[in-house]
Amino acid sequence: MPELQWVSEDVFLVREFLSPHECAHWIATAEAIGFEAASISTRSGPEMRPDIRNNRRVIYDAPELAEALWPRLRQFVPLRRGEWHAVGLNERFRFYKYEVGQQFEWHHDGLFKRENGERNFFTLLLYLNQDDVGGETSFAEHSAVPQLPGGQVRPETGMALLFRRQMLHKGETVASGCKYVLRSDVMYQVSGVEENL
Repeated sequence: MPELQWVSEDVFLVREFLSPHECAHWIATAEAIGFEAASISTRSGPEMRPDIRNNRRVIYDAPELAEALWPRLRQFVPLRRGEWHAVGLNERFRFYKYEVGQQFEWHHDGLFKRENGERNFFTLLLYLNQDDVGGETSFAEHSAVPQLPGGQVRPETGMALLFRRQMLHKGETVASGCKYVLRSDVMYQVSGVEENL
């Protein structure tokens, strides 16, 4: 049974959001597609910067997955942010794989905007395993997440982590094992444009 834990107004966890079977399925799916080196986004476009990010990823466009997960996640998501309301998940999923020595240094997640005005407010990380040592998700603003020891979230199989995308965070170096994550975004639209709650 999924269990919600509010850490702050901008960070919350949902334990057991995915089942172990679902997690194993998505790891196998990503491995079958094949992981590639991950770039970072800059003002001049994507760049390979292994000093900042050296994990691997799969970009996976899956509208059907976004539609399937949203009804399950919706009950845990802040449905309104000022004049904006939540409408669903970004269908552009990203699988991340972190092996020993791999990490993603301090960064803010990018803005994703659709032509209809929808934009991402929250990042969604779904941890697919917990076989690694290291690999925590750390937040720079410790005072904003006082319930998290050291401002860190330790991966748990099937757990969802949601946080405001502008929060400075990092993926800590994996010391042993391998870390798998499925990432998406919670999309919002200005209220009155198209009510779809």
